[in-house]
Amino acid sequence: LVVQPSRKATPQQREHNNIQSEVAELQQTVHDNNINNVGFLAELCPCPRTLYDLWQEYQYGLGGRKPAKYFTPTERGKVKHKYSRRKVVWETITRHVNAGFSAIAVIELIHESYGRGSTVTRIINAMIRDKATGGHPNLKLQ
Repeated sequence: LVVQPSRKATPQQREHNNIQSEVAELQQTVHDNNINNVGFLAELCPCPRTLYDLWQEYQYGLGGRKPAKYFTPTERGKVKHKYSRRKVVWETITRHVNAGFSAIAVIELIHESYGRGSTVTRIINAMIRDKATGGHPNLKLQ
């Protein structure tokens, strides 16, 4: 059997690992605070003006509100109509982000697909219609 000698990490590698662990701890703390903090209101914005606002609302919350992705089933039920309509956009952006696209690029792609001058409501309505037939061809992942 061949035994390879152990490798010691360089100072740069140790520093990188320390920074990575600190970032992970900070992200977990923020995540826990967002989910469990009772100071956050579980409400959705009454009238988001842009798709960027809609994504911001889902990821980080708007105006001191709880991010929509952390809503409990009870909280989702209180805003069921708004949540279910916006979910189509959130799912599309999330799917593309998980595939490696940036959220901004996906939002631009949605605008190109449904029209730059379209309102958020028109885009949501069109996405709901297209969802029944498999989604807009420009928004499908290969």
